[in-house]
Amino acid sequence: MSGSKERQTMRRSNLWWVWNYDKEEKKLDTLSERGIQLEKPGMFTATFVMDASQRYAYRMDYQPDIKWRQAKREEYLAFYRDAGWEYLGQCTQWHYFRRPWSDSDQMDIYTDAQSLKNHYQRIRWTIGGVLLIEILGLIGEVFNAHYAEKDLSIWPIVWVMAVLDVFLAYGFLQITRKYHRL
Repeated sequence: MSGSKERQTMRRSNLWWVWNYDKEEKKLDTLSERGIQLEKPGMFTATFVMDASQRYAYRMDYQPDIKWRQAKREEYLAFYRDAGWEYLGQCTQWHYFRRPWSDSDQMDIYTDAQSLKNHYQRIRWTIGGVLLIEILGLIGEVFNAHYAEKDLSIWPIVWVMAVLDVFLAYGFLQITRKYHRL
């Protein structure tokens, strides 16, 4: 076929920290400016398509409770669609949206401080819950290691869990700082 254009897709790593999701949004915006558009988000990799015909603003929203509530999910997606955002999909509980770039339009999905605080609070609850479970698991493993005489194989697990807990605590503090800055 003459004149037809083959769509060029690529997969790129999609690793980021939940407390720095705004940096991921900026990265997606920068890629869009270069003609690389997100097509489908993914856990470790995302699918992109080369298309320099349009520049987009990408935004992400953390909504852990709408996956299983169909009516709430439909209302949620309709709200963003009515505001001009195209839904690209979700990765875990993160929902990805985009809209054509404009220097004059509002490019954030949260237009008031309270809704942004609520967003940060949802993230805080999740990180805090995982951190609490991890700390309880670590305490259990430390007791297990202490009473498992001469069994040194458990100590590497304890150290890995401790490092993970410190990392989660760091993330919790980072998102808490964003929450309190508003």
